[in-house]
Amino acid sequence: MLHAPVGRARHFVSGFIALFLLLQLLVPLRYYLGGETDERFCWRMFSSVVQRDCRVAVDETVQERSQSLVRAVPVSSLLPTWSEFLHQHPVVVRRFLHWRCAQADVQAVRYRCRCTRVDGSVAPSVELAVHCGAPR
Repeated sequence: MLHAPVGRARHFVSGFIALFLLLQLLVPLRYYLGGETDERFCWRMFSSVVQRDCRVAVDETVQERSQSLVRAVPVSSLLPTWSEFLHQHPVVVRRFLHWRCAQADVQAVRYRCRCTRVDGSVAPSVELAVHCGAPR
């Protein structure tokens, strides 16, 4: 049979439990206080943001034979698991765009997302562009 710890061990266990509970509160709270956090680690993880029908498009400007061409990026084949959730995770979007910038001859990458809410209304569209020569 297990007995409750006594003396110093009790203080250690109580402190550990308090620290664990404090972390469970503070990690999701960071999202609401600003900063560069990901919605996956906040209380909104199961919010209605997920209940949207979103269309994501990414295109990149490349240099080919002394001219600039714009071509679509096949997001669903490059990110098969993440493509349908890309609109929910801005950190993942930024990293994906910078990864595309690292590809040969890519000059700029542009992300566009248009979502329709559950009630049928259109949410504000989101656009993000990265110029590949810009510092990251």
